[in-house]
Amino acid sequence: MKTIDTSDIESPIFVDGCEVDDSPVHMAALLDVYPADLNADGSLKPYIAPVFEMPDLLSYTSKLPLDGAAVAGDECPEVSVFEPDSIVDVQPRAGWCPGGSWAGGICNPPNNSRDDWMARYFSYCVSPIEQMILPGAHNAGCDKKAPYTASNETCQDVPPYEQMHAGIRAFDLRVQFFSGYAAGDPRRFQIIHGLSSGRTFKGDILDAITRFRAANGGRGSREIFVLDVHERKNFTDAGQREFMELIKTWGREELVPYHLRGFAIPQLMALGKKTVVALDGGVGPDFWPRVEQQWIGYSVTDPNELERFANRAVAEQKPRYALRALQYHKHVQLSYVPDDISDRVMSRSAFSNPEQKLRGIYILNTDWALRHRMVDNCIAGNSVRHNTPRHSILISSPNQAQNPEIIPLAAYCIFRSYDGNYQARLAVTNTSHIIEPHVVYINEATWGVDFSMSNINNNGGLTSLRMETGDRLSVWRDRNSPLAWDIRAPLYLCPNVEIAQIPTPVRGDKITYFQTANAAWAPRLRLPATAHTGAVIIVMCNSALALTVLGEQMNDNQPVALSSGAQCALEFIGSGKWKLIGQRH
Repeated sequence: MKTIDTSDIESPIFVDGCEVDDSPVHMAALLDVYPADLNADGSLKPYIAPVFEMPDLLSYTSKLPLDGAAVAGDECPEVSVFEPDSIVDVQPRAGWCPGGSWAGGICNPPNNSRDDWMARYFSYCVSPIEQMILPGAHNAGCDKKAPYTASNETCQDVPPYEQMHAGIRAFDLRVQFFSGYAAGDPRRFQIIHGLSSGRTFKGDILDAITRFRAANGGRGSREIFVLDVHERKNFTDAGQREFMELIKTWGREELVPYHLRGFAIPQLMALGKKTVVALDGGVGPDFWPRVEQQWIGYSVTDPNELERFANRAVAEQKPRYALRALQYHKHVQLSYVPDDISDRVMSRSAFSNPEQKLRGIYILNTDWALRHRMVDNCIAGNSVRHNTPRHSILISSPNQAQNPEIIPLAAYCIFRSYDGNYQARLAVTNTSHIIEPHVVYINEATWGVDFSMSNINNNGGLTSLRMETGDRLSVWRDRNSPLAWDIRAPLYLCPNVEIAQIPTPVRGDKITYFQTANAAWAPRLRLPATAHTGAVIIVMCNSALALTVLGEQMNDNQPVALSSGAQCALEFIGSGKWKLIGQRH
């Protein structure tokens, strides 16, 4: 990247033969960097990584166990919190924290368990992430502690890292791409709200999540976050690809892929899937479609008008698997700064009388998100919405069915093989009355298990799948297809090229699908040079034209030819080689 030296120069500055403005803003525009990152001589200031500090208010001295054992009985807990008697407009005030104290922008939690509230209270309760009530932070990276945030853009008190510890689980983010920084510089993707806040997506969001999961002895290691990349500014196609690669490099194994939509929170925890990234235009199975934003459409509004809009918004039917956010915030009319409407946020999020208060709320995005007990209200609201007995999920269930080789089913089932609960063969049945069962199978036994594929759609010609120690599989049966099961696994669509490269399977995914179609076809496919041992790729030729899987990575160096409608299953056996283990013509 070029720099412009303006020191001791009185004559006009020329770039590429043209006279240019020598102001910092203009120079920054030429270089495509943020003006505050330029020194007086036009050189870049060094990147300063964020310092992750937890406020004294969140000291986490609680002696509650870390494994969720604090939950009494077999049902989700009820959490009692303050609820205003009405939504009559009162004078909002900073620190509106009923029943507690407020300092530094945070209403202190009653039991210091906000950092692990999902695992603590909902690790046994049936609820998909898209059905949860999630406390969200509007413009999460534009806070009072951010380096460059202007006053009328500041809408949070504390950084995202502190918001995580205080219980926020959904982050409304706007990101701008700056091409002028060197490759790998976190400032290439900055958090903005009109202007940059000086925070970066990598440093203040991704790295903050990593630090959060390791803090306090790993208390928050199973919490699930939703990153809603609500706006992308100045993104090129190359910048979009770089952004997606940044996310996958950071933590691809823990990303919640879209094919696991509908699976319950405990199932995602069991699979180690903990971060949802919703990205409009995201390519591949790692990303979710954009979050549906319910916003009144303008920032300055009357509180009662905002309330009427929210009442209409929460009455709308949400598509089954969509992520939806109610943008519940406003600006002050004269000063045009984010308003403190803590009283209304508390009333809107209150858990009592759930038909009126919580109906239709999923992600609740607010300004000044921690000046009140919205997080506690959302926790309590989830317990009301999803107050489901523990037996709805089978966890490490012993084989007590009539046929010990058949996995007993529930609507949401986690079944583990282990040395005290081992069968050499397992299968899921089609005879159960359960509607749309979701099953996560994990082999923790010392020995391998043969998982039957006879009633699995798109099985690649396999009659059984060898599940070794540590392997896991997610299967689901659609109510419209009751006689067969689907494997929920990554699915990649073939690009239109001469030779298509099949992506490397993600560690932890036993099966990866690669599919051709009439508008997405290549005559030859190349297998990845590496994968985790035992990974299986199922190639599906759904195009009218045939294809060939090249033999250069096969253990016998023989290509595999697939005609239209055919499938094959290939297993990675190590040393860069794959083995044909199944084929269906």
